[in-house]
Amino acid sequence: MDDLALIILNYNSTEDTILCVNQLLSFKSDFHIIIVDNLSPDGSYSKLRTVLEGLPFVDLIQAPSNGGYSAGNNLGIRYAASHYSIKVIGILNPDVYIPSLDILKNMKSALMSNDKYAIIGGSALNGNGDYNPNSSAWSIPSSTDLIRNHFILNQRHTKVQTLKMIGNGLAQAECVVGCFFLARLSVIQELGFLDENVFLYNEENILGIKCKRKGYMELVALDQFYIHNHKEHSVQKLSLKKLISASKIGYQSRQYLCKTYYSPRLLPLLWMVEMGNRMYLFLSYIKNRIKPNL
Repeated sequence: MDDLALIILNYNSTEDTILCVNQLLSFKSDFHIIIVDNLSPDGSYSKLRTVLEGLPFVDLIQAPSNGGYSAGNNLGIRYAASHYSIKVIGILNPDVYIPSLDILKNMKSALMSNDKYAIIGGSALNGNGDYNPNSSAWSIPSSTDLIRNHFILNQRHTKVQTLKMIGNGLAQAECVVGCFFLARLSVIQELGFLDENVFLYNEENILGIKCKRKGYMELVALDQFYIHNHKEHSVQKLSLKKLISASKIGYQSRQYLCKTYYSPRLLPLLWMVEMGNRMYLFLSYIKNRIKPNL
């Protein structure tokens, strides 16, 4: 497994990152763990260095700036490629829990079994142990989906995706969730790494499109389960400024996806949906502030 490097991108997630690294080290294997601190403002880098410095197979680096998900992970991928003889890289969020080494071994073995396999993900469970197929993989959005799925209210009614079985517990997918996956380093390099023009969101869609255009396949290992203990922030506790800011980030990444990989003609429709989202967020914010006083 010394040809595998796992990239963990940290941003204000010291506790989760340390738990994740300790779990990986408990496997007593020889894969590499590259932690990239995305210039966290909470002092994460110094805290992580104090706890993790000197541990075997662990490297800690800090990004010069916070360029988002793709830029931070690319920094880790390039570091791993230049320091070690690796063939497979893994992207791993700090809040992901992998129960056993066998999951990594089985996924890596499946990935390397065919030259056309570029990326493989597992089956994601939430923190309560519940399974939703849409949390692991989905289809590349159609032009209609690109607009419709950006609307906040529609996101609550996402249809369950149908996956094509290709044998041995493997299914073909077009987009694998970005919280945890393994990929061939050579393919990621051929694709030009992760697209740094998006700060957050839509990275999986872009990877799926680029893989498909190059004739590569993405997979889901349906029998390899891991936990994504993602903590949802209560909308009622967020300020209106933070709500609008989060919506703006998602809108900007979808704008880029639209004009680069679809058609600029869709941008006016996307703008209208975004304005609807902001109106919905504003009205919801006012409603939540009025309700306690009723």
